Amino acid sequence: MRITKRPDIQLNREELLAAAADWHFGSEVFPEFQERYRALLPFLETQIDVAWEPEELTAYCAVTLGAGIDRLQERCSDSGDMSGAYMLECLGCVLLQKAYDIVDELLRENTGLYVQRYVFSGDGELPLSDNGRILRRIREAGDAREAGRSSDSVRVGKSTGEERNSNSPAVFCNESYVLMPQKSVVFVAVLGADRTDRHLCDACPSLTCPNRKTGRKLPDLS
Repeated sequence: MRITKRPDIQLNREELLAAAADWHFGSEVFPEFQERYRALLPFLETQIDVAWEPEELTAYCAVTLGAGIDRLQERCSDSGDMSGAYMLECLGCVLLQKAYDIVDELLRENTGLYVQRYVFSGDGELPLSDNGRILRRIREAGDAREAGRSSDSVRVGKSTGEERNSNSPAVFCNESYVLMPQKSVVFVAVLGADRTDRHLCDACPSLTCPNRKTGRKLPDLS
């Protein structure tokens, strides 16, 4: 099974203020932070792909904000606007965080199960080389759903030469397992019947990170 969603993810003023505080932008630079966010919105091309097998308690997930934010950051870097590039980096992290909540909701609505934790490649349980495996599982789930589509939908990924058809996730990785677009992430979601208090940070080994969050209750979608 596979679901693809292209949500319109935005931050309200309270969320934007909280993001600025989390990333240590003081009130004197908040107007600039807000303007960077407004300039970013037209460039967002968010896509979420989740795939799972009914008999498995794992789901394969890919989330991206699209290539637009990469282009915007490159413009800032090329013009020497490193502050602007960093603000966009921080905003990208916050927007990806909101996308994870949508992953939770999609899986709950379609599997009847709750996400217990995320497992990211490179964190010890999954090697970075599993980026390709996760993306392949998502693509294969789409292929199974639309078996028999004509081969004229096949196109070639520019950075790898890998065939990418219309069922491919919006995320792909190169031979060094680097994800493209840059504001992208792939992971495995471990599913279970119990609702749990958790946060994305629970999966991170950096216990002293100043931006670390504590667990939260998943939304009740029953």
